[in-house]
Amino acid sequence: MGINVIGRELDQLVPEIQKSPENVLKKLGSFRAFIKPDDKELNEQFGLVKARALMQTGKLNEAKNCLLVIHENNTENPIVFGLLSKIAQREKEFGQAILYSRQNVELSANYIALMILVNALFGYYWQDRKNLSKSDVDDIVSEIQTCFDKMDKYRLDEIQRSKINALKLKLEIISGNLRVVFPRLESEFSSSNNPTFRQYIDLISVSLQIGLVDKVDEYLSLAIKNKVVASNGAWFGLAEELRKAEAFLMARQLFEAIGLHHPAQCLHYALCSISVHKFADAIEVLEKAKKLLDTGTHYKDNLRFKYFSFVMYCFDEMKQDSKNIPPELTAMAREVAREITTVDLSKSDNPTALQNTQKIARKHFGDNA
Repeated sequence: MGINVIGRELDQLVPEIQKSPENVLKKLGSFRAFIKPDDKELNEQFGLVKARALMQTGKLNEAKNCLLVIHENNTENPIVFGLLSKIAQREKEFGQAILYSRQNVELSANYIALMILVNALFGYYWQDRKNLSKSDVDDIVSEIQTCFDKMDKYRLDEIQRSKINALKLKLEIISGNLRVVFPRLESEFSSSNNPTFRQYIDLISVSLQIGLVDKVDEYLSLAIKNKVVASNGAWFGLAEELRKAEAFLMARQLFEAIGLHHPAQCLHYALCSISVHKFADAIEVLEKAKKLLDTGTHYKDNLRFKYFSFVMYCFDEMKQDSKNIPPELTAMAREVAREITTVDLSKSDNPTALQNTQKIARKHFGDNA
């Protein structure tokens, strides 16, 4: 099989990656023997197709290794940096993703490269926003705006423009221009025949941040009524935003609409219930969380630790509220008090919270639960 033929065949595989990456990887295996080790250009083309297919199948480490091999032979391939950035973003390593993206843009400042950098910068902001200074946020905003300015020089289609406009809105939100953003969000929502779930989330979130509680209630009720709420990270994140803003009743309402199918959903719903002293609801959902945790071996230790903390918190709050403790909660709390004494604090993401839970357990049950 000639070099030109293999090159054309590899080009034809690229559109197939999205639909059937496994099939692409099988076809690549049949080409490998015809590609000579000293043919750098063809090896590079082969490696890029393979890396993309591996990424599509979720084999990120293998994809990364393919790309690093290419990088050893050609340190100025912008596509390599772009794909490495995408992998880092999927692995939530946004700082590294930004570094790869900047190198990508330096070599080829096209729309795709700029968009990968923008996504990396937004990801970094959302992941670390609690630890970022005003100066850090200003730098992120400035770099994203520079990317948008460069994108404006390209002839973009309607879908690309729509993506940029949505991201520009998010940029104004992280810039703190919420009172400017809200009327525009509301106007776009009203003029849409079928608002997206993201429009609902943005409206509720911005309303919450500028203190328009009536608007939060209005759009949350509408989202639930129109069955827009789904069991995904975006809605869970909004429910957490409501809980942290101490809008416990609305957070409960949203967690319930999301569905209590996962221990995390149950536990955070229970926490909201405890916070508004709806203890019967909290106990019922804590029992459900325990059943899910007991039947699922794939759940992480931190979810179990969170269950321990919330059971003891519920028990402690009921004690302070001078309530009669239901026997089922006493049994759960006693079991937690026994288990928590043997927990390795180093396995927890929040050892301080776990230590506090141990103190509450000792307070009510002593050292011999």
